[in-house]
Amino acid sequence: MDEVSSGGIQFESDAVGTGGRTASGSRSTTSRSAHWAAQGAVAIVDQALFAGTNFVVSVFLARHLPPTGYGAFALAQAVFVLASSGYAALLSEPMTVFGAGRYADRFGSYLAVLIGGNLAVAVVVSVAATLAGVLCRTFTAPELGQAFLGLAVAGPLLLPAFLGRAANYSRLRPVGSLAGGVLYSAGALATLLLLRAHS
Repeated sequence: MDEVSSGGIQFESDAVGTGGRTASGSRSTTSRSAHWAAQGAVAIVDQALFAGTNFVVSVFLARHLPPTGYGAFALAQAVFVLASSGYAALLSEPMTVFGAGRYADRFGSYLAVLIGGNLAVAVVVSVAATLAGVLCRTFTAPELGQAFLGLAVAGPLLLPAFLGRAANYSRLRPVGSLAGGVLYSAGALATLLLLRAHS
């Protein structure tokens, strides 16, 4: 009888222990789900902020520039988008894979190499846009030349932002990317307000 009682107590203790582990695992799963849901929400807000800022800039320029001026801006923007696609293929997009995998344990060194590559690409973009701007302004369309000269200044400032966003996402830190997006939006809107005040 004592042995049966002892066995029953042992069984009850095992059941309680299993139930405790199950409850703990359930809480852990819920916590992880909430964490990833919050990370996803931050990433969505970040993407919406970045895209929304670009949309506001385009609408502002469409309303305040003459047709030829906006056409020049659209052409320079298309050239920059094409160039940034090559930049992403070479630097930022591979980082989202290798930065989280092969080079995760030495991410700082990997990022330093990419920053050097970013500087080299930024110099090439700036020089090429300046040359195109001077040639267009001198021989063809002054508005287009002005747009390319603006690209020569803005391009090297935007490329590090792309790299920073990729670095944050490769480390699963969308909050850092969102902070950069807020700074980008604030700078873009401040520039638009400055242009409107002097127009």
